[in-house]
Amino acid sequence: MRALFSPHVMHIGIIGFGHFGQFLAQRFLRAGHQVSCWSKDPEEVVAMQMGATFYHDVADLCDAGCDVVILSMSIVSFAQVVQGLPLQKLHGALVVDVLSVKAYPKEFLRRVLPGACDILCTHPMFGPDSGKESWEGLTFMYEKVRIRNIGVCDAFLGFFAEEGCSMMEMTCEKHDVYAASSQFVTHTTGRMLGKLDLKETPINTKGYEQLLNLVTNTTNDSFDLYYGLYSYNPTAREQLARLEDALREVKNSLFERAKVGRSTTLIGIQGGSGSFNHAAALELIEKYALPHPDIQFLITSESVLAALNNGDIDFGVFAIENSASGTVLPSIYSMSKYPHEIIEVHDMPLVQCLLTRPGQDPHTAKKIVTHPQAILQCAETIAREFPNLTWDYLSDDYDTAACASQLGAGLLPDDTVVIASKIAAEKYGLTIAYEGLNDDRDNFTSFVFCKRRGA
Repeated sequence: MRALFSPHVMHIGIIGFGHFGQFLAQRFLRAGHQVSCWSKDPEEVVAMQMGATFYHDVADLCDAGCDVVILSMSIVSFAQVVQGLPLQKLHGALVVDVLSVKAYPKEFLRRVLPGACDILCTHPMFGPDSGKESWEGLTFMYEKVRIRNIGVCDAFLGFFAEEGCSMMEMTCEKHDVYAASSQFVTHTTGRMLGKLDLKETPINTKGYEQLLNLVTNTTNDSFDLYYGLYSYNPTAREQLARLEDALREVKNSLFERAKVGRSTTLIGIQGGSGSFNHAAALELIEKYALPHPDIQFLITSESVLAALNNGDIDFGVFAIENSASGTVLPSIYSMSKYPHEIIEVHDMPLVQCLLTRPGQDPHTAKKIVTHPQAILQCAETIAREFPNLTWDYLSDDYDTAACASQLGAGLLPDDTVVIASKIAAEKYGLTIAYEGLNDDRDNFTSFVFCKRRGA
């Protein structure tokens, strides 16, 4: 049978005697209240040293006649622990949760606790670090969900008021809306800064000191607590997306300021000068009337998207698929790695050409050097028209234009020809020995034309 309640001394039971449970117990004991506790980890020595009674069996604690039972476990284990309690033994007790999210435990406790249990949902907006010295002015949020014994509830809340807390009564649902834009954002910011491994410096500013304190206070809390702020508060997901958008907006503002005084439009393309990417870029420049275009030949799609993401270029062009040879996998992988916004997928017919040095006879040549995609697109025609030629390519980083450049500069053997575009022949002084090598006469490639997301 539960003991008669004294307005001056409460018997407080704490289920979950971890870092935060011990923090609360010390304050209750210092104020002269009786504390009993249980946790899955054996904390008997800690409890004994501070003057609390530790129970090895949680059923014994529930049967100890506590006026108040505080549920102080992580939100991840909350439901499992509560459902494992002998809830009928809590008859007449005030059951208090101290989780950092509120709507979830409110509905859960209303559903599972016996009707004879009172329910108070609370969130002390402080912890062992921020409340180490004093609770003066620190916020204590609460909602009286189901209260019959007003005396016990008032005494419990009065304890926090006497400790100097700023008492804030509000619904659990309203709390979660506020918490997503305050506590969750605070913890996320602290954990992000923690990943930067910030260090003390000899010239710390006050603002920097505050950031270091933020990192300490947030990363000292368990990841379970942080995960609970995210997982059990539906508005937290929205805040996480807003944080990502905000960082992107800040980056774009910096990149836009860097463009001041620059008259050119920087277009980064996969491939080199004279490539099919180059031809596609020229078509897109004309279509969108881009002012003062300056094409940057960045060779790979990853280099294009990295430059775009870093603010080094304004637009990007790269190939993603050919009608004959299929998907350009390196481009797909790069697209999954860097955020960007697709303006258009531009389809352009491809006419592959066999290029030679001026005066060179392709039928006496021995080798074709080109890009693997060109080999896939022209294999049947080459086998039929030029059976004397064998295949080779420099590397995936050398597109057809780069091969044409090497041939025009005399850097390839005399018995070598290349496959490339008409624009490459014109640029590097080569002869078109055969136009339309591609096996599929409707051969075309799809090019992505993109910009930074949000730009």
